[in-house]
Amino acid sequence: MRLAQAIKADGLKHVTVAGYASAPGKSSDNSVLGIQRAKAVAAFLKAELAKLGVHGVVITTKSLGASHFVGKNPNDAQNRRATAVATK
Repeated sequence: MRLAQAIKADGLKHVTVAGYASAPGKSSDNSVLGIQRAKAVAAFLKAELAKLGVHGVVITTKSLGASHFVGKNPNDAQNRRATAVATK
């Protein structure tokens, strides 16, 4: 996992996972979907990092709901995603 390699090599201690949603639906519903997506990815990352011997990393989550669209169509499934950013 490239994230684990970067954490080990660069001494990174914090990972922020942001969840996104596509445009259809109410803003409040999209915020909930975004945080659910972020929490699912964070749980996966925590488990995978532990398997690889990476401990002590703080993982936080946030929802960006239906914002920061990828591509031209805000309704596309590719907007239902999560991103992870590691920092010191």
